Amino acid sequence: MRFVLPFAAMETSLSATQGWALTVFLLLLIFVLTVWLILSTRRVSRYVRGLEQFSRRLAGGDFRPLPAGDLRSSSGRADKLLVKAGDTLHYTFVLRNSGSSLKLVKGTDSLPPELQFAGNLRASSGTASQAGGGVSWQGANLTNQGGAISFDASLDAGLTGYHAIRNKLLVDSGTGQVLTLQASVFINAVPLFLPVLKR
Repeated sequence: MRFVLPFAAMETSLSATQGWALTVFLLLLIFVLTVWLILSTRRVSRYVRGLEQFSRRLAGGDFRPLPAGDLRSSSGRADKLLVKAGDTLHYTFVLRNSGSSLKLVKGTDSLPPELQFAGNLRASSGTASQAGGGVSWQGANLTNQGGAISFDASLDAGLTGYHAIRNKLLVDSGTGQVLTLQASVFINAVPLFLPVLKR
């Protein structure tokens, strides 16, 4: 009895060119797989390091939240700089918060004696009110958002002489930060124009 292996009858019919092509293909495949494994390993390593750092911060409480609400970039202005007795001015105070959100901010403007409240009180957010000859406002101030308070005030018609009138809004952030926003005007000022020299 004879046993014949089925593979014994198979013959390799690859030519030399085909053999070289197959070899190059296999080498390229091995190279691509190697590069992919290296890059994947680096990504995994960075991910693991990030998790380790996060775990250490979590264990040690090393977190850095946004700083407390910061209103120092807020400002105030009047629609006129040079004024005269009896003029009506439009004041605008803008609150800008560059820190974490503030739940309750309060602003109070008692108005200097030369000014009288003349209406047109508006607030872009929160609640504004007028009482006792002054203006007050309160509301929340969110991160990276601004709120504006505006109103009209008229100058005493009997004012004489030249001097500056400084209107101030006192702002309390509710977190211990208190600042004063100032809007100044100059009454009975005489503008000075310099001559223009041309060659």
